[in-house]
Amino acid sequence: MSMNELLQKGGDMEVLLATEPESEVMAVRLADMIRFKESYSGYIKYKLPVQDTVSFADTDAGKAGLVFYDSSHLTQKRLLHLPAEKEANALWFVFVIDRTVFSAERLNNFIAQHRIRHRFQKLFLLDFFRSSLSAI
Repeated sequence: MSMNELLQKGGDMEVLLATEPESEVMAVRLADMIRFKESYSGYIKYKLPVQDTVSFADTDAGKAGLVFYDSSHLTQKRLLHLPAEKEANALWFVFVIDRTVFSAERLNNFIAQHRIRHRFQKLFLLDFFRSSLSAI
């Protein structure tokens, strides 16, 4: 899927990309955002611009900052140093899984080790290729 196709499916998202590595990371982020929107049963509309670690959106629960966690594209160091965002009423954590073998025990250990439940108001598990979303 090309960047233009991702942007078109995302619905009028504008992205400023500087380097090739940033383009790759942003393409993955946009794909995750689109899949989340397709799988989420409530209202969600992403805000522009898409930037850094947190994606902002208007949702049925108010303004939310979404963090999509894919271990190959968001380092644990960046996750631990998320800024306090003024643009969101709540932070949502979306753990994205793909073709790798999923381990619920590994996920629960990660959540406990990084105090995810204390820092985020909603937690989701997004199975990218099955297009399934569940609350954790």
